Amino acid sequence: MGMTDDSYDIVAKSQCEEEGRLAAKHLADVLAKHYPGFKGSSIVDTASELGMRQLRVLSGKHTLTEEEFFAGAVVFLASTASDYMHGSILTIDGGWMGR
Repeated sequence: MGMTDDSYDIVAKSQCEEEGRLAAKHLADVLAKHYPGFKGSSIVDTASELGMRQLRVLSGKHTLTEEEFFAGAVVFLASTASDYMHGSILTIDGGWMGR
């Protein structure tokens, strides 16, 4: 469908929001079907309004804590493997940029 040029068209906006929710549901279903780590997961929340920047939030058997998320980088930076890293940016994004 897509938004029209009229940002005040509430019907078009509602249709786009519904399409977004359906797309998020479809993505969650595909992930649960094809990736074992997503089995049993579900969508917790989506953005309440079109255009809002909010990540789709999934819940599963385990949700990473902040400590777990950063643990690999902390171990790396504390080890001799990082001795020659100077002026570098270490991207910590769960592997997203490596795709």
